[in-house]
Amino acid sequence: MKTVLSIILLFIISSLSAYSQEFDYSKYGEEMPVFKSLNIGPCMDAAIHKDRLFVIGHRTFYVFDIKDPRNPIVIDSISNLGNVRQLEIQEGYAYITSREDGMFVININDVHNMTIVAHYDSVELATGLHISGKIGAITNRIYGIELVNISNPKQPKYISSTLTDEAQSLFIHKNYVFVGDWVARKLIILDISQPGNPRKVSDVQLDGYGDGIFVQGDLCFVATGHHGAGLVEKVPADPAWGAGHGLEIIDVSNMKAPKRRSMVKFPQYYQRSPDWWDVQAVGNYAFAGDTKAGLFIVDIKNPDQPQFKGHVKLPRTVFRGEAMNDPVNGFAVGKQTLYIAGSTGLHLVDASYLPQTATVKVEASNVVPKKNNSNNKSRSAYHTGTQIYSVCLDSLMGTAYVAAGSGGVHQVKWSPTITGKQLIKTESVVYDVQLENDKLFVAEGKGGLSVWEIGKDEKPKFLSRYFGKEGGVYQVVIDKDSKRAALHVGINTLDIIDIANPLSIKRIFTDVNQGTMYRFPVSKQMDPSGTIGCLWLVDCYTYDIRAIPEKPNKQKVLLPLGASNPSLGPINGFTFLPDRLIATYGGELIIKNPGTDDLLHSRLVNSTVPLSGKVTQFNSTLYATDRREGKVSAVDISDLNKPKLLWENQLKGHPGYAVEYQDMVIIPAGYGGLQFFKKQNGTPAF
Repeated sequence: MKTVLSIILLFIISSLSAYSQEFDYSKYGEEMPVFKSLNIGPCMDAAIHKDRLFVIGHRTFYVFDIKDPRNPIVIDSISNLGNVRQLEIQEGYAYITSREDGMFVININDVHNMTIVAHYDSVELATGLHISGKIGAITNRIYGIELVNISNPKQPKYISSTLTDEAQSLFIHKNYVFVGDWVARKLIILDISQPGNPRKVSDVQLDGYGDGIFVQGDLCFVATGHHGAGLVEKVPADPAWGAGHGLEIIDVSNMKAPKRRSMVKFPQYYQRSPDWWDVQAVGNYAFAGDTKAGLFIVDIKNPDQPQFKGHVKLPRTVFRGEAMNDPVNGFAVGKQTLYIAGSTGLHLVDASYLPQTATVKVEASNVVPKKNNSNNKSRSAYHTGTQIYSVCLDSLMGTAYVAAGSGGVHQVKWSPTITGKQLIKTESVVYDVQLENDKLFVAEGKGGLSVWEIGKDEKPKFLSRYFGKEGGVYQVVIDKDSKRAALHVGINTLDIIDIANPLSIKRIFTDVNQGTMYRFPVSKQMDPSGTIGCLWLVDCYTYDIRAIPEKPNKQKVLLPLGASNPSLGPINGFTFLPDRLIATYGGELIIKNPGTDDLLHSRLVNSTVPLSGKVTQFNSTLYATDRREGKVSAVDISDLNKPKLLWENQLKGHPGYAVEYQDMVIIPAGYGGLQFFKKQNGTPAF
């Protein structure tokens, strides 16, 4: 927990505007010029299979004919894929991570008629990706790595999750997963011979933030960036500031004791975003992408003494207000041609003078996924086989409506025993549900916000659908008095909408602040006057939903802790008492009176365990559910100066906001199902 907070603080402190730099490339070998650019818009990654080039960018997947490697011809494309990040091709299928939208699987056997055959719901923000044999591996940043059974590409199945500090990219080699762990500056090696229970074997400290990974034989290549390991002060004057950019070569012949063989360094600089770095090895060469600095070709024939062979600078552009070379995102190594994904398009580089350049080949994993044991399910839980994200109650009917991820919306009852059924089958993943009188509001990710009328026969009737301009809808919080709702939209947008007429929903306010939004950034509860809270990775604010749009009364939450307005962090959250705000932060409770900058810091008086998680409050009990750690805490807050831990449970799943019903607390817990506990002591309710 302490490590995660340090990562967040480092992110906050170092989130400064990039300063313009011109680099000296004299020591990086021959410049390899771009001979052609395809202006197809922002590109994120590229991959080659036979005589086809596949590219992702700006919510779109492209396929090109490269029979003539120097003249790619567009064959087809598929759009509306969300915030795409990394791409893998295997046996007629393309796999694409799409951050808040999980992973898409596309059948590419007929490139003139490509189809999306699966939309996999990842645990968190799907970022890094590698596919090998029957196993897929996804990085979810601070939520670690996720293993997926892709034996049937049309029905990918969740296997397991393993926490690391902040997993960015990864690579599967034989029975192992190699993870580039970001701010922790580590290469982590996991044994996945038992994919349901991955085991950490070893790690290596890096001299930069760990990202791109590639394994060839007994060598692991790691692309790093940002700040070096010797950073003391997080300021540009520190010698290690921006000195983490480079390529490290690690000997992994002994997985339990990997050792660095050598490393080379790229230009020293710092830029907040884009900040991802990639590497591929082909024969005697390693190709490393370093965004703003370009792409570097390193001769690795002697891995103890790597030598720069050449470098690529993409065409000049203006990126987020700064004049610079187009940043290198992903890339593909083809036959005497490099295909580089940049923010302005796809760039082609002549690599004919490099011998042995060819399509990258890797050794497939032989790990065999095993079926999950479904015989150990509690009588006090409802399972759908999919992730359960959130729950809302119809207290009069004794009914719960459940956001069941790719399982749509389920209706659950618990008297005399827990029973349930799928109520609404959706094409998109369902992340949140909220009931307002007889209207059910459903956050369907890229499917937008749908509205359903629940009649006396409990059969849903579709009414309308709202789409956010900046992306999908992932959370909805309703103010019953003002008939307004707050939405988490896309990767970092807050929308306030008017739902007075469910048939004609209108956006009346929107806001974007620094940093990404993880799941459930909006407070589930609001104060009696209509104030809500919203978290970004770097920022944290409250808003008066009833005064919008005339006067949103946007207020910083933690200003007294530093002028940078630090966020609570992606795993924490806040709620509202009638006269104050209460939040989890730094392992304790933060209580703030509205209209003042006075903060009260309260630690649990009867426990040394740090308190963390998204919070809801019912009378004198506060529940904190930590999605990352799988921890649920019930706290007595009758005396805010001396909060007491009532009970704590460790769940097998990723718990969302807790709700109370009579003598029970009900918790949506991802693949752990919808779980029912006695609120008095946290034991199973049934």
